Amino acid sequence: MKKLLIYGGGFNPPHLGHAHLLRAAIRAVEPQLTLVVPSAISPHKAAAAVSLNLRAQMCRFLKNCGKNVRVSEIEHAGRHDKSYTIKTMRRLKRLYPDFAFYLLVGGDMLLSFERWRHWRRILAMATLVAAAREPEERLALERKKERLERAGGHVLLLDEKPLPMSSSGIRDILKHGGSTEGLLDPSVLSVIEKNRLYR
Repeated sequence: MKKLLIYGGGFNPPHLGHAHLLRAAIRAVEPQLTLVVPSAISPHKAAAAVSLNLRAQMCRFLKNCGKNVRVSEIEHAGRHDKSYTIKTMRRLKRLYPDFAFYLLVGGDMLLSFERWRHWRRILAMATLVAAAREPEERLALERKKERLERAGGHVLLLDEKPLPMSSSGIRDILKHGGSTEGLLDPSVLSVIEKNRLYR
């Protein structure tokens, strides 16, 4: 069966750490298609001040992470609602009925997965893919993997260590006029400067 790798998130802004993790996931999963899906309104975070359209523009550099990587604005379909993963997964299942789904999430999101809305249904729909941010987090992720697999799911833990950067930290740097060298792709910085974001 063909594989679809889904990488959702706020991407506010998308940074080189996102690209690093996505490349690692593509190497591990070997999907026929990868979708980068910026969220409309994340249920885990305050509503993004930057529009979905602008965040999707910034995400375009992630298409260089592998073959057949696309940026999807599917969450525009539910733009007045919070972006619950189960809703997006159901929409994607209608669009890609012949694909096996792989859902790339941050290590912190995997650890809190059982607090997601309809997490058991998501677990039945997709293999979860995640990586530890720090060596000490790996053990916690392995325990979570065992627990979720006992619940009937499948979890793939990546050996790749994520890069030590965050969107919130980068927003703070930009707010104070600091340098984002080594953190942002030049195309992302261009969108930020053109639209005077995060000032």
